[in-house]
Amino acid sequence: MIDLLALYKLNVLHLHLHLHLTDEESWRLPAGRPAGGAEPGAALYSGEELRALAACAQDRFVTIVPEVTTPTSG
Repeated sequence: MIDLLALYKLNVLHLHLHLHLTDEESWRLPAGRPAGGAEPGAALYSGEELRALAACAQDRFVTIVPEVTTPTSG
């Protein structure tokens, strides 16, 4: 995706991160979790993966804008 953005001279990637605890299709962050504290098989972006993504984007002059949503009551 970052390569396509750079190819078409687009410079912002809105990375939408869901913090829904029960959402099977969410992209999750290990924030606030102890090292190795995630449940087995959990799909989490590691800090290393996020740094690599940011470096890739920076090399292509693309800015990553995180958008975090949380569950709403209602």
